[in-house]
Amino acid sequence: AILFGGVLADEMDRRLLVVWMQAVAAAACGVVWLLSFLGLLLPWHIYVSVGLLSASGSIEGSARDALTPAVVPQKLVPRAVSTNVVTDSVGEILAPVLFFATTLGESLSPAFAVAAVSYILATLLPLFIEANCHPEKTVDATRTSQ
Repeated sequence: AILFGGVLADEMDRRLLVVWMQAVAAAACGVVWLLSFLGLLLPWHIYVSVGLLSASGSIEGSARDALTPAVVPQKLVPRAVSTNVVTDSVGEILAPVLFFATTLGESLSPAFAVAAVSYILATLLPLFIEANCHPEKTVDATRTSQ
């Protein structure tokens, strides 16, 4: 999915790619939350959801990484990349803690609800980016030399 995400990030509006992939993640978590809330959640629902989250996360990560130079001034790109890495690391640490805190009761539904809401917010926020998020079109030297 990472290679596919890189190809997509090179061909389309990166901001919209991030939005669509976050929307897929929000939908996956929302469906799992609803099934859990209704008492209908089965193991295969979790497997499908994890697959969707993994694929959408890989594609979204490629697009987000490619989007950074369009949003941040050139001299600040290294700092922005570092901030992205730190943010990802903090999320990887805090997400299990938040999951634990929301699953202290009898149901997993609150954890899935928190995940769905966070993905909904992550879907909406890139819509406020006003930078040019389209990839630069370059001439492929191998195609022109033929």
